[in-house]
Amino acid sequence: MLNAKSMKRERIQSFLVYLFFFHGALLFLYPDQYHNREGWLVLVKYILFALILVYAFSELFKNISLVTFFTTNMLFFSIGAILSSRAELQLNDVLYLVPIFTILLIPMVIRLYSDGNFVYVILLLASTFALVEYLFFSTIFNTYNRHVFRASSLFSNPNNLAIITGLAANYIVCTRRKEVVGPGIWMGLSVITVGLSGSKTGIGLLLVAALLFFFNRQRSAAKSVLLLSTSAFFLYILLTLFGDVVDLGQDGLNIRSFELKSGANRLGSYANFWDELRAGGVFPRWNFETHLDNTFIHIWGNLGLITVIYFTLQHLFLFYYAFKRGLPASVLYLCFSFCMLTTNIMYIWPTSYLYWCFCGFLVLGKPTIKANTQVQNARPQDRKANLGQPVG
Repeated sequence: MLNAKSMKRERIQSFLVYLFFFHGALLFLYPDQYHNREGWLVLVKYILFALILVYAFSELFKNISLVTFFTTNMLFFSIGAILSSRAELQLNDVLYLVPIFTILLIPMVIRLYSDGNFVYVILLLASTFALVEYLFFSTIFNTYNRHVFRASSLFSNPNNLAIITGLAANYIVCTRRKEVVGPGIWMGLSVITVGLSGSKTGIGLLLVAALLFFFNRQRSAAKSVLLLSTSAFFLYILLTLFGDVVDLGQDGLNIRSFELKSGANRLGSYANFWDELRAGGVFPRWNFETHLDNTFIHIWGNLGLITVIYFTLQHLFLFYYAFKRGLPASVLYLCFSFCMLTTNIMYIWPTSYLYWCFCGFLVLGKPTIKANTQVQNARPQDRKANLGQPVG
């Protein structure tokens, strides 16, 4: 049983984590801080993250697997940043390195949030603030509203909102596979939120969740993941061939229609990247800047060839780990992989922190992501034994 001091520390840790994820609500009180790089709000997340590390310091270095994983990644990313920048580190280099510390926080995350309820809080608040933004702040938060509205909610960027929403939707559908009404309601809320964001990446994630929702729930993890990824990919491509996935710009809603014409432009930018590699492919940053919406290409362009090779091999290896943990872990890792192909999630808040957090779960070696009822209904002595498992 926890003593009063430990309980107080846990409450402070939990409060700091909630503030870290939801401090974007301050934008609705201080709209002048929206995308203000010289404002005070941009520093809040880093101050909160530092406080979280301080309060969790006693358990940061207890697990050798996590420490090794953290050290290896920090080493490769740091060396890549130093060599690529010729020892003149810039802000983007730091943004790559800071989220890696999330790996060391996995014991604390499991201890505080093993029931999975945090996911529901994220989705509910993200959706609520997206609707509030649409109704009352659409003319203020307009960085991404070139011609139509795109919601960012708590996360400063429409794609961030859509990715968080899509991951939450897949998590809920995966961990409540025997239910229909509950996951269906959360799926509906996710569709509305992604619609407000105007993100094509979010649409892709919801396609995976929708296919999973209507699947035969008795399929093995291997067959389900293969069928999910194949079906979602071809459905996504099919929809691109018909121009607009859905046109929400009618009837005065002024919400972005999901045209996928930008896909051709993106492929063109990839071709340009390959052409520019002739000037030097080991450290492309020595010769040109890379700002592409693809995690692997962005790492290659900014941190060098060695770092992207290491990261790619590690990513594939962890996919094998996720596959061994069952369908929920496999689907979530599949979602992260899809997001990496359409945006650079590795130095963006909060997606980079979530990615390293999930990798930490896999490295820690917990077997499965289970339904939360198994922990909630367990006897006290069994609940303590199961606390180390990331459950839903």
